[in-house]
Amino acid sequence: MFRNLFELTHRIAGLVRDTDVVITHPYEGGHPDHDACAFAVQLACAVLTRACLPAPQRLEFAGYHNKNGKLLSGDFWEDETRPSVVAKLTTEERWRKYRGMQAFRSQSWYRETFEPSDEPYRMAPRYDFRTLPPPNAVLYDANQWEITGERWCLHAQAALTDLDMFERS
Repeated sequence: MFRNLFELTHRIAGLVRDTDVVITHPYEGGHPDHDACAFAVQLACAVLTRACLPAPQRLEFAGYHNKNGKLLSGDFWEDETRPSVVAKLTTEERWRKYRGMQAFRSQSWYRETFEPSDEPYRMAPRYDFRTLPPPNAVLYDANQWEITGERWCLHAQAALTDLDMFERS
């Protein structure tokens, strides 16, 4: 997704145009696709606002990120200015969440890392995608992937320029 941030942003703008709230990933360096989603949703809302159209309010859910060199899942990077609210799940909702997690066969490690637990949410901030997210060390840097945190930021910077949103994101 990092190669298509411009297109992704415009596609999401069309999808969220008539919604009140959109819930997305935080920009925390857990996975490059999650960071691309955070980018595209934030910028889609900015594109709508620039076109004098109502933009949805952005909320984010907890995923996973690097904390002291280890993967932390189901919680946010600490930010006292944005407290989270926890949605308590019923037994049936937890079971449905578990079944949904089982459906992603390619993500077997995910099932071992995440419990089908309650869901923390918080207001999404205005991220600066030109810089690495806290703690300035992304999890995907540890993988042998084509993308690194530094390269992700370069793609984001190019997309911001293409979107003419460099200073307005």
